[in-house]
Amino acid sequence: ILITILFILASCSSKIDVKGKIYKDKDISAVSCINTNKCVLASDETNFLQFFSLKNNKMLMHKDKIKLGKYKNENDIEGLTHDGEYFYAVGSHALSRKKGKYKSSRYHIFKMKIDDNGKLEEIMVSSLSNIIKGSKKLGIFYQKSSKDNGIDIEGLGYYKGKLFVGFRGPIIGMKAQIISFDSQKFWDNDKFEVEHLEFDLKDKRGIRSMEFRDDLLFIVAGASPLNESVKSELVKINLKTKKQEYFSVPNDDLKLEGFEFALDSKKIYFYDSQENGMPTLE
Repeated sequence: ILITILFILASCSSKIDVKGKIYKDKDISAVSCINTNKCVLASDETNFLQFFSLKNNKMLMHKDKIKLGKYKNENDIEGLTHDGEYFYAVGSHALSRKKGKYKSSRYHIFKMKIDDNGKLEEIMVSSLSNIIKGSKKLGIFYQKSSKDNGIDIEGLGYYKGKLFVGFRGPIIGMKAQIISFDSQKFWDNDKFEVEHLEFDLKDKRGIRSMEFRDDLLFIVAGASPLNESVKSELVKINLKTKKQEYFSVPNDDLKLEGFEFALDSKKIYFYDSQENGMPTLE
C-alpha cells in the first residue's frame, strides 16, 4: 500500500496558472526555457513568439510579441530549443494540413538572441529545405501532404553543438525520423554532414516534441500520419546504447505538443486545442 501511495504522489501533476494573455492559445505547439526567467512559447498559427517567466507555479506572460519577420502567413513554428545563449525555432516545412497547400513562410528555421526582458536583440533566418530534399530517405517525402506521409517537423533539440530535428512524418519502416547537424557550421554556411537517426516509438508514432537532458534524449511520441488516434507517451533514449524507456504523461489522450524541463527538474507540458495550452506541471 505504501509503495502504491508513493507512486501516486510521484506521478501526480498540477495545472499552471497563466497571468497575462497567450495569443492563439488553443494552437500552442512548442516551448523552450533557458531558465525559469527566460522562456519562449510558440503557437503554430502565428508568425511571432511570446516571452514568459515561471514563478511559484505561475506563467507570467510578457505583453509584447517577438516578431519573426514580415510574413503574410503563419510560420507554423512547431519546435523550439536553445543552446544556453540563443533560442532556435523551426517551422514544420510541411504543406498546410487542411488543404495541402505550399506556403513559403512555413519553411524556415530561426536563431535568436533575446534579452532578459523579452526583447529581440538578434535574429538569423534559414531553411532546412535543401537538407531534406538532399536526403536519400526524406527527399521523396518533401512537399507531400500529411495524408501521404509527407514531411512534417515537430521536434527540435540542441545537444553538444548539434541541432536535432524530429519529424512527426514521414514514418519510414514504422520508425520516426531525426536528422542532426553541426549548428555553427550550418549558420556559418560552411560544409557539414547530416546524420540520420530513426527510432521505433511503437504503434507508428511520430515525434511531437523533443528535449535533451543529462546526455539523454526525451521524445514526446504521439500521433503521426500513419496513426492519428494513438495516445502520447514520453520516451527516454540513451543515444549511445539506443535503449528506450517509456513513461506515461498527464492527459495522454489529448494533443500533447509542447514539453520542457523547468522548475527544479519538473516537466511542463502544453496541449493543442486546450485553453492557454492547459500548461501542466509534473
